[in-house]
Amino acid sequence: MNIDFDSIEITEALEKYFNAARCFNALIAQQCQVADNVVRECAYWAMMVLYTYRLPSNWTHEKQPRVPIPVELTDDIARNIQMVLVGHIPQWMLHIQKPGAPPAHPRMIEDIGVAVAYKKLAGGGQIKDRQSTKNISDLYGVSRKAVQKWLKEYSYIEPSYFFQNAENDETRANLIADELPRAAERYRQWGRGPSNQRPFGKAQRRPHANS
Repeated sequence: MNIDFDSIEITEALEKYFNAARCFNALIAQQCQVADNVVRECAYWAMMVLYTYRLPSNWTHEKQPRVPIPVELTDDIARNIQMVLVGHIPQWMLHIQKPGAPPAHPRMIEDIGVAVAYKKLAGGGQIKDRQSTKNISDLYGVSRKAVQKWLKEYSYIEPSYFFQNAENDETRANLIADELPRAAERYRQWGRGPSNQRPFGKAQRRPHANS
């Protein structure tokens, strides 16, 4: 899923989330069948609100959010977590299941994102590393081809996504360089290789669901 954080702000994400939620709630109130794409739209924009909330553009110099997350959304998230904790999968989640193997775990994506950010900074000269592809490959235990694939697949990830409280871009670049080996170590645990530890077990193939 490609997300262009340069073109999406929290205000837009909130507007689209509430529009999708109103459509969802109207269908429920009318006792109509809710199409999978409606459920997916709600879930997607809820996710985007959470992602855009942490963007630097949403924070003042005093480290206060310009736009807070509405209680309607936080309450909804809390209710869904509560359902999971008591052993029930929320019905809306069943609507958006797909067959086949799941994509990379979000923890893996974040660690891949550190590598992508590092590579971009190295390419721009903010990090001194003429062999950044090789060094990332060695640290993460993947091929150089895999690193190049990450750069395309996760091209939306920018250095500004990390360490948003950094004083300036130079400080952020140094923090990302320091974080790279730690992210690589985590990736070696979360990655899909047969020798990796996988703290939460091997990903299961998803059951068939309506598309």
